[in-house]
Amino acid sequence: MTRGTNADGSREVTAQPTSEPPAPRPAAIVAGRPSEGDLGLEIPQHSVRATTGVGADVESRDLARCDIPRLADFAPEEWGLSLDTVLFEHLEWPYFHALVLTGADRILAVGHGIMTRPVGWIGNVIVRPEVRRRGLGARITRELMDWLLGRGCRTLVLIATPMGEPVYRKLGFRTTGEYVFLRLPRLPFAPSASIERLQDRGVEELLRLDAAAIGEARRDLLQPYLAAGWGHVSADGSLDGFFLPSFGAGYIAASRPEVGLELLVFKHALYRGSTVIPAANHTALRFLIDHGAEETARAPRMEFGDDLHWRPEWIYSRASGYSGETRMNYEFTCLTENDRAAVVAVFNYFVGRSFAAYPEDPVGDEFFDRVLSMSKGYPAVSIRTNTGEAVGFGFLRPFHPAGTFQRTAEIAYFVLPEHTGRGLGRRMLSQFVEAAKEIGIDNLLASVSSLNEQSLRFHDQAGFERCGTFRAVGRKFGREFDVVWFQKRL
Repeated sequence: MTRGTNADGSREVTAQPTSEPPAPRPAAIVAGRPSEGDLGLEIPQHSVRATTGVGADVESRDLARCDIPRLADFAPEEWGLSLDTVLFEHLEWPYFHALVLTGADRILAVGHGIMTRPVGWIGNVIVRPEVRRRGLGARITRELMDWLLGRGCRTLVLIATPMGEPVYRKLGFRTTGEYVFLRLPRLPFAPSASIERLQDRGVEELLRLDAAAIGEARRDLLQPYLAAGWGHVSADGSLDGFFLPSFGAGYIAASRPEVGLELLVFKHALYRGSTVIPAANHTALRFLIDHGAEETARAPRMEFGDDLHWRPEWIYSRASGYSGETRMNYEFTCLTENDRAAVVAVFNYFVGRSFAAYPEDPVGDEFFDRVLSMSKGYPAVSIRTNTGEAVGFGFLRPFHPAGTFQRTAEIAYFVLPEHTGRGLGRRMLSQFVEAAKEIGIDNLLASVSSLNEQSLRFHDQAGFERCGTFRAVGRKFGREFDVVWFQKRL
């Protein structure tokens, strides 16, 4: 789930991923679908009801793109999840399979599976409150299990809610661990010579470390987030930990406790936010509680099939979680002078950590002056939480000063990574589309770095068309990049 952007006077674009489901993207999809019997796995049949008693025939079918807007508010409010954003992000990838149960011309239940052989994850199984306890949750879960097992997955994993846990037990899942959801204040920054920006040479080491930590191969899943990553380099020059700030709420894995804690401090010195860790990582849990973390929820990790060998004590911040997180309310307001410091801070976050913003050096207050000047007469907004924390901003600006281009504008939006996955980018885009129409604009353009894969996907999925590429026109962090132009006709 990404947030696209373009930026200051030099035309920048940013995008951040939404909260990723706790499951990896497969490195490859292998042809052939063995039955669960071929794998030696059986799903208990007696626990799944054949009838639902909802007063109408219930049909199961694949989720269609046109269904997604109907699911925007489908998730329980306490999850703090923008389900439509999650589905838009993953729907067209071959590792992803989403189902809906329908009856009486409405969607009654939804769920999805994510596969990386030999592991498959089941997530966001949601049933409408008025038709719960009628077998729909069990039915859709079993169909997702069939899909994953039929593609060679030998271990299925999910994170359960209290309501869902007994259903999953009847389907053969067993509890193998627990996740702890915590909210942490910003910590004092402690510079470390061992933490440096991830270089190309460290990518293979990172992937090996990730595989050892979680027991899965996630090259394709992690690839979009590596450019903004940080690595912890040991005395012998090897990578012994890493932090991917733009992957969900910020993913940290480390092979040594002191390294994991150092990266955890580094993460929470950058921004205040949430962290989800396995309860088995006692070192991280004690450290976080001692440093003011507030525990907001716990959720069981459940598995079906073969035991999965992973190292929960190596995980110091899971990338994402959709169960039990506190929901935040967000307010979109017109950009004013009161937003000066917040806009500069948000933009500088991306300057130093990603290819979302083009500059390499932090900007000063004059950046905000340029934003106000560029967007004069056009919509420009800031995003704040209900506690007043600034988490993003966006604006439209003229594409060209000549009056012959009055019908065309460029769009920019930035959302801090800990607040992605909640539909903020799409909400901002929707507001800008309506505002643009009111002032006679019928074309929106965006320019995106070719290394900003989240933004590329966001624009592809948000109705933009790729209309051109300038090759090798930029270099940042020692890496050459193209600029890809997008257009959306209104």
